[in-house]
Amino acid sequence: MKPEQSEFIKHDSGIISLIINTPKRWMEYQTSITFKRDVVGRPIPEQQFTIELYDPTKDFHLVDTLNLDFDFNYKKYHRFEEVEKDQIVIYFIPREMLL
Repeated sequence: MKPEQSEFIKHDSGIISLIINTPKRWMEYQTSITFKRDVVGRPIPEQQFTIELYDPTKDFHLVDTLNLDFDFNYKKYHRFEEVEKDQIVIYFIPREMLL
């Protein structure tokens, strides 16, 4: 069972959120900003948000990788992440809101 694909949601407050429904409860994960790849596998200058899901009950083996396109400057945001049972919730909060 694959995780449910999600989209970035831009709120009126300026916060951007992302909710990923995972196939199992309490999955481990890792997030990063990576470069997209061309058909040969070489990196190209466009970036994407990558989420790797791991199964903690099986020696943390990689279950799935999600690659999501985004259209905002992630360097202007602070990233806050949390796990709730079978969901991973990621908020991008504008840095000026945290001052």
